[in-house]
Amino acid sequence: MRELRLGLYQGDIQDLNLLKSNEVRAKYNFTLSVNVGSTNFIPPDMYAIHFPMKDSGKIEDNDWGQVLELVRLVVNEVLVGGKVLVTCDVGLNRSVIFAAMVISVVDGIPMDDKLMQTVKVAIDPAHDLWEFAKQVLRLGFPLNHI
Repeated sequence: MRELRLGLYQGDIQDLNLLKSNEVRAKYNFTLSVNVGSTNFIPPDMYAIHFPMKDSGKIEDNDWGQVLELVRLVVNEVLVGGKVLVTCDVGLNRSVIFAAMVISVVDGIPMDDKLMQTVKVAIDPAHDLWEFAKQVLRLGFPLNHI
């Protein structure tokens, strides 16, 4: 698990499983857990969402309108001082890309190569998931409204 910016952490299913422990939950004090992986797990007794994203290379495999709504929810949580953990199964693509979308909105920066390097996304820069997320974000959050 790693902190990508104040209030936003990113990890994998193992990090999500750590939240089963009351001690770990107390240590991190997350106000929201978002699992965008395919493993259907959310930690008990905390505000948590499971919204599986697909990393298939097929843009139509994801409901991007709902992804944007979830981005809005996480952005709002971070902006009010919340602490959010975003995970997927392996922690290399889906959760990283989703977290990058949140960072782009919160910090008012584009999803460009610099952000891709900052969040350390594992995919090739031309990969459909990053590129389409960038386009959807641009339409859903125009830079003059950030």
